Amino acid sequence: TVTTIAKFEEAMATLGAVTGEVDMITRQTTASFEEMTKTARLLGSTTRFSASEASEGMLQLARAGFSARETMDAIPHTLDLATSAGIGLGEASGYVANTIRQFGLEASRAVDVADAFIVVSNKSNTTVGELAEAMKMVGTVSASVGASVEETASVIGILGDRGVKATMAGTQLRGVLIALAKPTDKAQRAMEQLGLSTADLDPAQNSLHDISVKLDGAFSKLGNRYDALGIASEIFGRRNASGALAMA
Repeated sequence: TVTTIAKFEEAMATLGAVTGEVDMITRQTTASFEEMTKTARLLGSTTRFSASEASEGMLQLARAGFSARETMDAIPHTLDLATSAGIGLGEASGYVANTIRQFGLEASRAVDVADAFIVVSNKSNTTVGELAEAMKMVGTVSASVGASVEETASVIGILGDRGVKATMAGTQLRGVLIALAKPTDKAQRAMEQLGLSTADLDPAQNSLHDISVKLDGAFSKLGNRYDALGIASEIFGRRNASGALAMA
């Protein structure tokens, strides 16, 4: 329809402006812009998404700082995520773009981010949207201690299985990582009660999986969940204790 065509052209014009592939004064376009237009139309004719939706997905990536080439390389993977999760292509692209920037990854890692979201949402009681909300809160901190997107997503999935979801999961995991990155004297004494050292739980030296395994083993030896809660509160703080126990 005329409306659909107009919507597509408007979206592409915005995309061209954001990527700098359209001269806003002369309206001249580059070869990259023409390629993006062809890509959007191709996706519109070969997938369940329209060309306008494809252009919107590409626009979300471009607004996150992706170049024209990076946008075209990433859009097929965000399309896979959108299809798997049953969400809009623009929404999926936003999730992937935000996570890539939070972790300081190259745009070429879009496939890894999309795959991590798909795997965790399929294997845990966590939706793609909830995972994205959690990543929003913990992504930057997780990256700063050297944790990967995949292992961060995996822990968020574990928290989701135990009822800690979305922003709450991200906030509590962030609190856990910060507490372990620079434990207080009180926290160090509590770790010693568990038979663990700061090096055993240092996220810069141990994967999130290894930390979870060590905490689980240490808490299990106590034989009393009330004792575990008390020690977890001393190490991670009251607000984050439940998250630490949930991931253990």
